[in-house]
Amino acid sequence: MTLKWQRGVPVDGSVYNAAYVDFDWTAGLRRRGIEAKTNPIRVSLGDNGRSATYSEAHHASETAPQNAAARIDGLKGTAPLVTDIYAEAPIGAAGDGAEPRPLIECESGAATAQTFAKGSVVMALIDSGIAFANARFCTPPQENSAVPVSRFAHLLLPTGTGAFRVLGSKQIATLMQSGLNPTTQDFHEANVYNHVSISQPSGRRNVRPLSLSAPHGTQVADLLAGAEMADAVATRPMIGVDLPASAIIDTSGSIAAAYIPALIDEILALSLKMTDPDGTPLPVIINISLGFTAGPCDGTHPVERAIFDAVQGAQAAGRHVHVTLPAGNHAQARLHAELAAKDWNTDGLSSLTLRLPSDDATPNFVEAWLPEQPLQDFFEDPRETSVAMTIRLPDGRIAALDEVPRFEETWELWDGASHIASAYYLLHVMANGRVRPRLILALRPTIALGKTTYRTQPGDYAIWLEDLAGGTPQISMRVQRDDNIVGYRPRGRQAYFVEAGYIERDPSGRPLREDMGDSRITRSGTLSAMATLDPDAPLGEGYYVRDNIHVVAADVLGPDGRGRAIYTGQRSAENPVRKSVLIGEGLAHYGVLASGTNSTSVFAMTGTSAAAPLYGRWLADRLGKPTGARPRPQRRSDPASIIPSEA
Repeated sequence: MTLKWQRGVPVDGSVYNAAYVDFDWTAGLRRRGIEAKTNPIRVSLGDNGRSATYSEAHHASETAPQNAAARIDGLKGTAPLVTDIYAEAPIGAAGDGAEPRPLIECESGAATAQTFAKGSVVMALIDSGIAFANARFCTPPQENSAVPVSRFAHLLLPTGTGAFRVLGSKQIATLMQSGLNPTTQDFHEANVYNHVSISQPSGRRNVRPLSLSAPHGTQVADLLAGAEMADAVATRPMIGVDLPASAIIDTSGSIAAAYIPALIDEILALSLKMTDPDGTPLPVIINISLGFTAGPCDGTHPVERAIFDAVQGAQAAGRHVHVTLPAGNHAQARLHAELAAKDWNTDGLSSLTLRLPSDDATPNFVEAWLPEQPLQDFFEDPRETSVAMTIRLPDGRIAALDEVPRFEETWELWDGASHIASAYYLLHVMANGRVRPRLILALRPTIALGKTTYRTQPGDYAIWLEDLAGGTPQISMRVQRDDNIVGYRPRGRQAYFVEAGYIERDPSGRPLREDMGDSRITRSGTLSAMATLDPDAPLGEGYYVRDNIHVVAADVLGPDGRGRAIYTGQRSAENPVRKSVLIGEGLAHYGVLASGTNSTSVFAMTGTSAAAPLYGRWLADRLGKPTGARPRPQRRSDPASIIPSEA
């Protein structure tokens, strides 16, 4: 029995989250001649009667008066299951009844100049759930005061409207005063978070990160720059960007990627006014312990380009700016496969199997990335490098997409009155005037959370690709990240590729670190999609990306000594990740210790998200005057073991 795909049939968004519109909005805007800077557009997706949202890239206000309505209309229908796209009211686009407002708004006096001692280094992070009143980020109270002095020179806090407000030292000091009990004169950091309304849960989907015991941002901040209050560390001023919870819940990275470029620019602008006594801007380290798995993974992702451009611009201006990024934790997740020339049969067909787990309440996405080509060639013959697709459902039924989707065209797969999947064909615009086409398959959740929720079958989906150009292209297949974030309501379960030739473990039962056999599923190429820049790419005269943009892997101690953690994302055997930090001692001593929300709490943290800030901490001591402050005492006896290594 066969199923029939239908062209562009709009369907209800149901439980689909923001990941369903995970493609390069910015590229689409550039193609329309719109520069992405300010004024977000919001995409609304239905969620059983409630509204889930996605903030698009940010558009230049000067284009808005004449283009706002047309831009919105042009985007409708270009993504599956989008119920509405509209100019966000609080930020707005000029011409839609609202005054243009920036994504980032500074409180009065927040960006004033500040002077710090010689040897100071600005420690900045973009994360979620930063407990800025924690004692690990404070110096002792001043005389006749019970309120600690925050080391945060600036905080960027979400407003709940898609924008951020920037607080300076004075505003942060005022916030810290809200933690003082006027009766007992005791300081309670929880009162500070309550005052800014970021510590309590707000609905099923919008968990407030600081209501959690050990939010990710607090642990990362502690590993990056935390110190005992008694140490009175004043040479590591901090800048914290607290992403909204929605950016973390969306493991695809779509929401975070829309914010990060503008946030990096804001960090550099604020840090420019943080100088030593001679007026020289301080060195800056920006840690971004985030990661996602799908995308071009060739250094051309908009976030990667934003990081590269920011560091390159700072270097040209004579500033010392470094960015630390995690290598990712999905080397063993089977989310990446390569279809080479030998994998196409004589009929021009190649296939791969995707396994959808049961009880998965979120959608699953597979991207087939085709080779790059000149943009002009694509528009002359958009089918030239296109691929047709056929899927076989777990019950054996076949669904052939007989007609290849055109650019930005959606096809929907129905089983009677039930929606199963969508397919769409998109272009990734590169900076060199070339494009990479990609075919995306989006599959419904395997469990229905409501009466009107569509779902599909769990099990193995065979995906056949047919090359229409008669060639044997190299195609990268990637599954979007869809796991659960610790502390948040479990919803997603990760889909993954399966193949008989994939060797998961060695004869002793230990997971393999390197690829063996002839499987198309690989551990190589599993770096986080925002950390794939070529380390040998030139950054400036005498400088390279590896000198200022640091991709950090995780090492562990085992029976054979120090070695790479089995989960650490990999570039390739020929070009491995050079930098790593020791963060654990096997299964018995799991991770490194870092502070929870409360100053007196401590929790173990693992993964490359922990390795990156530790590397940043080590780097700061080489860029500035060492403070002598160490991370939380570790289980291991040798504190020096956190010192990074370079292969």
